[in-house]
Amino acid sequence: MKSVKIVWLSVAVLFITLPSSVLFSAIVNQEPLYTNGLVSDPDNSYTVGQYAADDFVIEVELAVSIDKITWWGGYVATGTAPASDSFYIRIFNSQIPSSSTLIYEINMNSVSREDTMKRFSTVVWNTPIYEYSSFLSGIYLSHGNYSISIVNDTSFIDSDDDWAWATSLMGNKTSYYASFYNGVKDPEDGPWSSYDKDLSFSFEVSVIPEPATVLLLGLGGLVIRRRR
Repeated sequence: MKSVKIVWLSVAVLFITLPSSVLFSAIVNQEPLYTNGLVSDPDNSYTVGQYAADDFVIEVELAVSIDKITWWGGYVATGTAPASDSFYIRIFNSQIPSSSTLIYEINMNSVSREDTMKRFSTVVWNTPIYEYSSFLSGIYLSHGNYSISIVNDTSFIDSDDDWAWATSLMGNKTSYYASFYNGVKDPEDGPWSSYDKDLSFSFEVSVIPEPATVLLLGLGGLVIRRRR
């Protein structure tokens, strides 16, 4: 008598279509330098309000979903973390931010915050550096050039926190900042000035399969073997 054995091969199909090298190369990872930072806070007490941004590239040809973002920074005026943060994360599909290229804007009032036990070490700043992270959903990027702005607006809690985004040695040695006056808090159109260091952040991503791959996975990757 002949019997039929059904073998599930979805995992095998996934790894053949999306090799692990593609998965790893899609991650943007700019670890902190743990020395300096660029103020990105609308109630900055040093000068006027200021936003900071940095450019990045999605190098793989396949589209990716940003599942988690991690970044580093600290409160350089007092060194004391406020009770809560109010981060605004904006992603632009251009190397330099512009209101016309804004594609995602996320307000995060609750993020993970952990003291790295390291400190800014400049002539002016000697305050703790924190690691922040948050899971994301619905953020999809394809191959190309982008920029990201991370701002911490905690003026309603503590007006002298002066949050700074920690710098990084990984990248193209260029980031951007825009100053503004008179309470304007959305200076996407700048003018943006360049800064000769990168800013620290990283993405954890999932690769979005191409339609042909989705079709294969939808069929279940089933192989029917006949056994005598």
